[in-house]
Amino acid sequence: MTLADVLREHPDLSAYGFKTDALSAEKHAAGREVTPEFEAQFEAARIRLSNARAIASAKRSSYLVKHILERMAQRYISNGACIAAAYAVGMPVGTEHLGISLNALLGIDQRDLRRWDRYRWPLKT
Repeated sequence: MTLADVLREHPDLSAYGFKTDALSAEKHAAGREVTPEFEAQFEAARIRLSNARAIASAKRSSYLVKHILERMAQRYISNGACIAAAYAVGMPVGTEHLGISLNALLGIDQRDLRRWDRYRWPLKT
C-alpha cells in the first residue's frame, strides 16, 4: 500500500497526524500533499514497522513510536508518516481520539520498541 492509497482511505490523516479543531483546514490540506519528503518519511517508517510484531490492541502513542523510528532511520519522520506506515503494514491503529489529538495509538509490540529504543543518534566528532 502506498502513501497515496493510505491518504485516500483516511481523509482525516495528513503529515501532521489526524485532523483536529486546532489544525486549520489550510494546514491540513497542505499536509495531505504527497511530496517527495513526505513519501521518504513514509517509506523510512514503513520499512521499519514492517519488521515489527503487531499486537491486537493499539496501545502505543504514534508520537512515541515516531521518535524511536527517527533515531533508527537517522532522519525526521512526521507523525502522519508514522501513522500512514502503520496502516500500510496492516498494524492496528486506534483512532479513539479523532478530533481531539493529532496522535493515534498503534498496535506494536512493546518488546520491539524497547529493542529499537537502544538506537541513538551517532555522535558527531
